[in-house]
Amino acid sequence: MATRDITTRESLVTAARQTANGMITDVAEVLNETCNLVEDAIVQKSTDITSHMVTRRSRLPAVSWIKVGNGWNASVGLTNQAREGIGMLKARFLCPQDVMDIQANPDKYRSNQERAYIESMGQELSNTLVGNVSGGDLSPATYPPEEFAGFQYRYSSLSTSPTAYVLSNGHTADDDTNTSIWFVQWAPNKVYLITPRNMDGTGLKKEDKGLVYSSGDNAVASTAATGVSPNPTNSLWAYITEFSWNVGLAIEDQRAVKRLCNIDPDHTADDTLNEDKIIQIRNNFKGNEKIYMYCNETTFT
Repeated sequence: MATRDITTRESLVTAARQTANGMITDVAEVLNETCNLVEDAIVQKSTDITSHMVTRRSRLPAVSWIKVGNGWNASVGLTNQAREGIGMLKARFLCPQDVMDIQANPDKYRSNQERAYIESMGQELSNTLVGNVSGGDLSPATYPPEEFAGFQYRYSSLSTSPTAYVLSNGHTADDDTNTSIWFVQWAPNKVYLITPRNMDGTGLKKEDKGLVYSSGDNAVASTAATGVSPNPTNSLWAYITEFSWNVGLAIEDQRAVKRLCNIDPDHTADDTLNEDKIIQIRNNFKGNEKIYMYCNETTFT
């Protein structure tokens, strides 16, 4: 996973790294990743403003065989409901006007930098969908309240039942190198991403705020420089672009997600991958919807 923990604004240093012979160069996006989870997922509007209600069948109505002329009793089927949350993923591009104005091609420089924000948000969403997995374990152990619960938070209990949601591949070593394969049926009434019902599109939004008066790096000016006490706040003009993604995960049919865990990534090990378990999981899916399989590059090859 690419590093995304640098939180600052644009500066002459970041600009210089894109400049050669007085021109803004093309950027090789070597940190880009293929986010298949995000690409494959379908998106639906939520039932509420900031959350989504799903209704699941919990019991079928009873039916009866009867003799001619006999009566029969009424029965009822039951349902239960669950509320799925929507998280808000935010990012901000901020470049001081002084830095932007001295660029050979300000539009290209800004475009180069803004493109990386969309990539970073896609990677973060993909990681959250799985469960913010770090070294085979959940990181953190419980998902933050600002986020939504990914697959691994929901499918964490191992079962020996052949029709269970989580099956073990067999690697039992006490380490953090184990990996998993995920099987997902992206479909309406199965598994899908949700966005607020009053938002357009997929919930992903980019907004050019233009030239904005904002705080500088040295936010508090010195008394010597101003002759005023208390000290005022240093400010500057900056170009700002806001990025936001309001999105959540809804699982209506819990049978539409399955997991093969405890896979040894070492291809020379005996329990690196049991293909029979993959066939078993495939046969346990219900419906004709396409089944997507997700794994890391080591397991895939």
